[in-house]
Amino acid sequence: MGQKKRTIRWILSMLIISVLVLAAAPLAADDMMDLPMQDQLDQRDEVAEEQLQQFGFALISIQEIQIEANEAIDEVLASSELSEERITEIMQLQQAAPEEAEDQVAEDELAEFEQTITEVEQVHESAEAEMVDAVEDVGFDVEEFNQLAQQIDQNPDLMNRLQEMFMN
Repeated sequence: MGQKKRTIRWILSMLIISVLVLAAAPLAADDMMDLPMQDQLDQRDEVAEEQLQQFGFALISIQEIQIEANEAIDEVLASSELSEERITEIMQLQQAAPEEAEDQVAEDELAEFEQTITEVEQVHESAEAEMVDAVEDVGFDVEEFNQLAQQIDQNPDLMNRLQEMFMN
């Protein structure tokens, strides 16, 4: 039972993260394509300490928001009249064969499922807005934040600098 809850929560957490990370990824890639290769490499290596620190603060805020969202999702799932297993079954059925879901899911179950999913989506939307605010509060826009996230992911030196900055 706990494993299913963690799986649902993990899927929803990944959705939240992907909104931020993937939203600006095509834009960042387009911007980098306009630069000569050496300039791209130089740009990746030249990240000011303050910029890296602000990124770290935003990342910590995002993680805290994710934890809160996961707890809220747990509460939504716990308050549902459907078991976590049944929610998962209905979700899988709707994804695999939506027309069969109508025949295999009772009306009251479907209504409860839809209510639960609506509440989870509201938590997701709220968390997403809070994450955008957290990014903007430290001086980035989402595109800049995502560009820096890609740079850090692709550059072990930047990753080490970030880790050292927040380990001390």
